Amino acid sequence: MTDMTKTTPEQNKATVLEAFDTLFNKRDYAGAERFWSDHYIQHSAHIAPGRAGLFDLIRTLPETLRYENQLIVAEGDYVIAHGRFSGNGHPAAWIAADVVRRAADVRRPLPHVIPRSLTATTDTALFAKDKGNAARSRRRSQARDPDL
Repeated sequence: MTDMTKTTPEQNKATVLEAFDTLFNKRDYAGAERFWSDHYIQHSAHIAPGRAGLFDLIRTLPETLRYENQLIVAEGDYVIAHGRFSGNGHPAAWIAADVVRRAADVRRPLPHVIPRSLTATTDTALFAKDKGNAARSRRRSQARDPDL
């Protein structure tokens, strides 16, 4: 049993990365159930409610789907994982910042992941191989939207 008051931000980040790898990369639905509570709340409008909605979405996507984390930060029970879902069957990868609350369910003592996803449908330079490409892309983005 995991006591939430005793987990560190580093442990929470590791748990979220393990959960994402288990579901999105390995497609291990039984294994992923230990991370996504049966009380899971899906906040993305394009995904059906609950854990079943998320799992059903992943089942419909190509086997080539892969999650690649770029940045992960944690504070308390919250983790933000910013990454890319490539091989999704669309021309561009999905870029997502998932806000995850790691919470213990009283009836089930295992930790659960509750993501809130903010997704974009463009593949940004965050994943560029060199800093020059990232800087050029950032300038192009700022030209389109000065608030970036």
